[in-house]
Amino acid sequence: MSTVTTPDRGTESNVVRQARVAGIRDFQTPTLEAVERRRWQLLIFAGLVMLGLAGGMMMLTIDRSSIDFVEEYLPLPVLRVLFIGLASIIGLYLLDKEVRLKKLTRNLVDERVLSAALNNRLKEISILSEVGKAVNQILELDDVLRMILRSSLDLLGAEEGSVMLLEEGTDDLVVACAEAGNRDIEGAVTKMGRGVSGWVAKNREPILISGRAPSEFFSDLEDTQRSIISAVSVPLIGEGNLYGVLNVNDMSGSREFTEYDLRAVGMFAEHAAIAIRNAKAFERERQTILHMEEVDRMKTDFIATISHELRTPLTSIIGCAKTIRARHEALSVPQRNEFLEMIERQGERLLQLIERVLSASKIESGVAVFKRVPVDLVAVAQEVVQGFKGAGISNPLSVDSPGIVIAYADEPAVAQVLSNLIENARKYSDSEAPIKVKITDAPGESMIEVIDRGFGISSEALGTIFDRFHQIDQSTTRKAGGVGLGLYIVKNLVEGCGGRISVESEEGKGSVFRIIFPKRQD
Repeated sequence: MSTVTTPDRGTESNVVRQARVAGIRDFQTPTLEAVERRRWQLLIFAGLVMLGLAGGMMMLTIDRSSIDFVEEYLPLPVLRVLFIGLASIIGLYLLDKEVRLKKLTRNLVDERVLSAALNNRLKEISILSEVGKAVNQILELDDVLRMILRSSLDLLGAEEGSVMLLEEGTDDLVVACAEAGNRDIEGAVTKMGRGVSGWVAKNREPILISGRAPSEFFSDLEDTQRSIISAVSVPLIGEGNLYGVLNVNDMSGSREFTEYDLRAVGMFAEHAAIAIRNAKAFERERQTILHMEEVDRMKTDFIATISHELRTPLTSIIGCAKTIRARHEALSVPQRNEFLEMIERQGERLLQLIERVLSASKIESGVAVFKRVPVDLVAVAQEVVQGFKGAGISNPLSVDSPGIVIAYADEPAVAQVLSNLIENARKYSDSEAPIKVKITDAPGESMIEVIDRGFGISSEALGTIFDRFHQIDQSTTRKAGGVGLGLYIVKNLVEGCGGRISVESEEGKGSVFRIIFPKRQD
C-alpha cells in the first residue's frame, strides 16, 4: 500500500510563514517583486485611509451644520478621539506590516545571496570534477602540468602561478611549469623547507598569504620587487607521497583569496597529484619499453655482427685446413707454413673476440675485480707496444714519456686498455699512419694519451663510442672488424681502476684518447 506524504504547517519555511503573516498568500516562496508589490499596496491603502480621514475632519471643520448634526449623537471631543484612535490603529497596522515586510525582504535577499553563493560553489565543484576527469585522462607529464596550472588559475580567477615538482631521491623542488610573470623562473630550484613553497612541501600543509610573506615565519625568502597581493600554496600529495607544490598568486588585487579558495584548491590538488603520479608512471613505462626495444635492437645487431666476425676467421681456418689435408704432398714447405700461419692468425682473432665478449660479460655481472697497486705506466706501455711490434704490424708505434710515471691502478687492466686503444687506432688508420702513446706526470694524477692520425670520429658519434656494441662504421660494407665492445670495455676498465677517459677527434685528422689515473689510493 503506497502512501503520500504532504508537508504540514510545521514544515513551512520561515520565509513562507513570514509571507503569509504579511498577507502574501499566492506564493509558496514569495519573490522580492511580490513583497515590493505588497508594500506598495499597503502604502496606497494607508494614503487613501489618511486622505479619507483628513477629508472628513476638514468637512466637519468647515460645515457648521454638519458639526451640529454630529454633536446631536456624539460630542466633538469624543469624535476627535475616535478619529485619532482610528488613525492610530491603521498606523500601527501598517507599521506592523511594514516591519514584517522589511524583515521578509532582508530574508529574501539573504536567501538569494546564499543561493547565488551555493550555485557558484556547485559550479566550482562541477569544474573540479570535470577538470579532475580531464587531468587524469592525460598521460604526458608536460601536458598534465599545464592543465593543472591553467585549471587552478581559472578556478581562482588568477593570472599567475607555478607547479613545482620534487626531484626523486632529493629535497629539491624544481619549477616545472609557470604562467604569466613567473615563466622566467621555470627550472629554478628551491630546497625543501626554504621559502613559502619549501615550507609547504616540508610541512605538507596548504597556506594562504595576504600581502608580503613574513620573513620571520619563512626562512630564506627571496627578495623580489614584485608585489603579491594574495597567494595560495598547496602540497601535491597522492597516496601519502609528496609530488610537489602548486602556487597561485594574485598580483592585481582584483580578488583576495579566502579560506574557501584554499580548500577548493586543496581539493583540486588531490586530483592533480594523482594525475602527476599517473603521468610519471606512464613515462617510466614508456622509457622501459624504449629501453627494451633498444636492448632488443642491440641484441639483434650483436648477433648479426658476431656471426659475421665468427664466420670470416672460421671460413679461413676451415679453408686452410681442407687445403692442407687435400694437397698435403703437393704443397711445398713454405706453402704449408703460410697456411698454418693463417690458421694461427685467424685462431688468435677468434680468441681475442671471445675474450672481449667474456670481459664485457664479467664487467656487466660485477665479477671483474680490480687490484689497485702502484703501477709504472711507462713500463706497461713499452711492453704492450713491443708486443704489437713483435706481431709485425706496419704502423709506426712509439712511447713518449719523461721517465718513470707511477699511478694507482690494476696493471692487467691498464695493459688491456692500451692494447684495445692501439688496436682500435690501427683499425681506423692507414697501414702506415703513426700511433703514439704519450705518458705525462701531473700533480696528483698521471695521464696516458693514445694519439693517431687516422680517419677520425664524427661529432655525432663521439657521444656514443663508449656504448656497448657501438660501431663507428655501422655500414654493411665496413672495413674494420669487431663487435663494438673494445671501447666499452676500455671505459669500464678505466673507471674500475678509479680513472676517467675522454676523447678528442676530428674527421680526417685523427683522434686522441686521454686516460687519467690517480697517483694515490682513494
